[in-house]
Amino acid sequence: EILLVAYRIPSVNDPDIVPLSLISSHLSQGMEARLRKALVDTGIAVGAGAEVSHRPDIFEFSVALSEKHTAEEALKVIDREVALLHQSRIAKPAFERALNQELLSVYGNICDNNALANLFGEYLMISGNYLRGLEILEGYKKLSPTDLQKTAKKYVTRENRSVVIDRPAP
Repeated sequence: EILLVAYRIPSVNDPDIVPLSLISSHLSQGMEARLRKALVDTGIAVGAGAEVSHRPDIFEFSVALSEKHTAEEALKVIDREVALLHQSRIAKPAFERALNQELLSVYGNICDNNALANLFGEYLMISGNYLRGLEILEGYKKLSPTDLQKTAKKYVTRENRSVVIDRPAP
């Protein structure tokens, strides 16, 4: 089974995209990622992640479940992780890990002129501003754990989500 959970978010031009991007890193990048620990390391899923998408503008969780586990079970885990984001700020070490993971990912992806041109072209297409990607990078430097909590409470809510479950035919 595959579980997809999507939350409507603003366009890439909105300042809230910066903390949303860092929330996705906190949840899904690296060995200490919250979704990895809660879903993959426990055997519920073989893969899990969260990401910001701009086609359309959504914050999306995706979970590939292991055999004998259900999407409903994974959804409860996601709801628990979302509740943690709402109830308390991300601890400073976890925040710094997520920030470093995000920066490493972005800088690692713009390692040559061709990759930088692709970054500029992508942001030109989705925002009308080819420098938006660099603005987002600068925005990371201004964030705090409180910003992530506030943004999660604003957008990552049950009222703002759609859930899709893809089950194989019996």
